[in-house]
Amino acid sequence: MAHGTPDWWGEAPKSTTYGMNDMAELAVRLGAISTHDRRGDIIFWDDFTNGTARVYVSGSGSDYDAYPSLSAPLSSGIGLYLVTGDLADDLAWMSKELPYPVLGKIGVECGFVTNTNLKYFKLRLWEYQSTFKREYAVRYSHQDGKIQALDSDGSWKTVATPGQLYEGYNDYAILKMVVDLLAVKHVRTIFDEHDYITDAYAPQQSAGTFCKSIGVDVEITTNVAANLGIAVDNFIITQNEP
Repeated sequence: MAHGTPDWWGEAPKSTTYGMNDMAELAVRLGAISTHDRRGDIIFWDDFTNGTARVYVSGSGSDYDAYPSLSAPLSSGIGLYLVTGDLADDLAWMSKELPYPVLGKIGVECGFVTNTNLKYFKLRLWEYQSTFKREYAVRYSHQDGKIQALDSDGSWKTVATPGQLYEGYNDYAILKMVVDLLAVKHVRTIFDEHDYITDAYAPQQSAGTFCKSIGVDVEITTNVAANLGIAVDNFIITQNEP
């Protein structure tokens, strides 16, 4: 009750507005980008209003690029446009290295628009310890409409085949990967309206000498010998996932 208002103020039901105790819903109404899957506590997000200032971008092949774009953003007025090199299987990616978090269930989410020449859209989380590294990854394979998870033996296992996405100018899809860094396994993968349990898959691990770090990649691969441009937006990293 605000100071100075009558004792009866705000106690009677109102005909046009209602109370709200869902903080996730309140955040979305105030403009947050976490509208698709609201589970987990956000530790990083980027709607690319500041361009590439908060992420590292790179690629392979000739003329790869990454730049902020006003064309068809998902939420704010600006999205990010990733462009691969001009040979088949060339890449473009953005990365975010994090302050080392409390280990537990981590989520990685990003929106993207498909293209006829898209081969893969991939999410990857890497965890480096002093004597080994672990790599968790899932990808959408556009040419055959499959969702795949990277398993401990380095092979890609098909989780499901929801089918090819519509190739529209601003028709975004959402891919989210949730992994458990303590249990050392995948947890679930969300692809638009689908929620797949992926706890049968473990990360790929290799030995070596590394500096302790953790980070995330969002990567695209071209299917043909031509530069591929893909719009991405609403990049979110969470912890304390259920």
